Amino acid sequence: MRKLLEIVLIVIALGSVVAVTAQEAFPERELVTVLKMGEQVFEPEIWLANGGETNTGTTASWQSTFESGFSGLSFLNYMHFDTGYTLDGLDTFFNDDWFKQTFVSWEDVRKTNVCFNGDVTLHEFSMSYRESSGNVARYVLRYWVDPISETRVRAWHVGFATTYSDGTNDPRGQELLDEYSARMYPDFASCGR
Repeated sequence: MRKLLEIVLIVIALGSVVAVTAQEAFPERELVTVLKMGEQVFEPEIWLANGGETNTGTTASWQSTFESGFSGLSFLNYMHFDTGYTLDGLDTFFNDDWFKQTFVSWEDVRKTNVCFNGDVTLHEFSMSYRESSGNVARYVLRYWVDPISETRVRAWHVGFATTYSDGTNDPRGQELLDEYSARMYPDFASCGR
């Protein structure tokens, strides 16, 4: 019996060493890191989160729920530039063609402002989205390009409807954009501040 107990204890001890080694060998997934960026921004009770990983980047998105009472969305693209980048190169990369492709599903996309705070660039937009019913809702959106490291750039946008799909105004849209932008970038929430 004593021999069996010794064997069980050795197996448990070896299992603990393997578990600790495995934890040290595998750092936190980048997907978890990216989703955590939104934890202090988007309340889980009224926002649904989604994410994915590819060789070129890690993405997360948040969509407001029906229960929230508003229409909001956010998308974070944690882009990989494994050979590095330059700030001038980022300005060239995030050009009008980039935004045209990014917002290909939207209508009447207008860049209303662009401004800089250190290495971070903020693009502000107004745009429309045609719903499957044919109704059009107007949105305001902010898009930050934020160099995080020598090989990672965070491209993160958030937008809110300023009209309902029936065309009536939703005065909360601009207020919500200001509120959530301040959560995302407290020192650079908009070009106007």
